[in-house]
Amino acid sequence: KAGVFLGTISYSGYLLHTKVYQFPDMVIRQLTTPDNPVYTLTVIGGTIALSWLFYLYLERPFISRRPVFST
Repeated sequence: KAGVFLGTISYSGYLLHTKVYQFPDMVIRQLTTPDNPVYTLTVIGGTIALSWLFYLYLERPFISRRPVFST
């Protein structure tokens, strides 16, 4: 399941990889140093979360005919 999830959001991550990576990096850098393992794990987690949100709200509506938001 984790592989399928990462495969699903991988194109979103590819489209936005520099900006998606930079935002968590800027936030986490204020809390810890880059040589801390927590820094790396948090940046990766933040990148995955932002890629998922991009996929869910911007990419998915164009892929499926179902509306994402119900009225």
